[in-house]
Amino acid sequence: MRSGAVVVVLFTIGYFVQVHVQNILGWLPKNATSLEGLTQLRLLESVSEPDGDFDTKEIEQVRVLGRGTWQTWRQRETAGKKDWVLHEEGATTLKRIAFVPVYGKRLGYMQATPPLLELAHSNVEHWQSKSDQQNILHVARVPILFAKMLGEGGITVGAGSAVKSESPEGDLKFVEHGGKAIEAGRLSILDLEDRMRQAGAELLVIKPGNVTESQTLADNEQGACALQKIAGNVEDAADQALQLMAEWVNEAEGGHITIFKDFGAASLAEASAELLFKSAASGKISGEFDQGYTRMSAYRHQLI
Repeated sequence: MRSGAVVVVLFTIGYFVQVHVQNILGWLPKNATSLEGLTQLRLLESVSEPDGDFDTKEIEQVRVLGRGTWQTWRQRETAGKKDWVLHEEGATTLKRIAFVPVYGKRLGYMQATPPLLELAHSNVEHWQSKSDQQNILHVARVPILFAKMLGEGGITVGAGSAVKSESPEGDLKFVEHGGKAIEAGRLSILDLEDRMRQAGAELLVIKPGNVTESQTLADNEQGACALQKIAGNVEDAADQALQLMAEWVNEAEGGHITIFKDFGAASLAEASAELLFKSAASGKISGEFDQGYTRMSAYRHQLI
């Protein structure tokens, strides 16, 4: 290198953007089964642009991704009518759409359901039941003053005062809640928490192996719990994203990541006990509760 020469190095930096499922407007063709078969993807996004000298505004737009192309569309109001018009467009060096889906409980290509949907619904139910329980406790903790046959005049209740009645049937006392509804509500919440705990633990229960060869080839994995399969899906998606980034900078290989998947339980009771043990170790619950529940679960498992 000659003395005084100026060397300019250009770095191409790639990054990932998370796209929520609610922002996926559609794709073509509808019957696509892989990323290679995808020809168009439409995403709803929001961008921030300057609004005057001291403010910004959020603008909603639709990004249309194609093989080697991209477009952004925005709404424009003309003569009192809003229409979608092309805002920007460009080309990329990729021959496929730079998009990788990450699945929870996969149903098909670009289709899945949340693996903890049942637990999410139970959380809402728990919040409602807990709110009702707090309300009835608030009411039950306040006794009601009951007076009988004390005459028409007013009475004074408190220290340094006396109440008399001319009738032998006269009575004055505080009436308290019997407590049966409170106990029923408490047991209902405990049962719900037990179901929630089991719903989370079901992800750790190892399913039995596939019974046919075609199932084995389709799943490519025997004796794995649901959470292991989800972790495997995330691992595969990350590898695909890294490969897309490598193709962006004309590299052959994008590398590989490994996600810890060495977990699982043979039964629901074992999975629940493992979750409780970890919760007790982190201080979220007491050790006495953990030991008591573990013994109860083991006894229940023996009965089954």
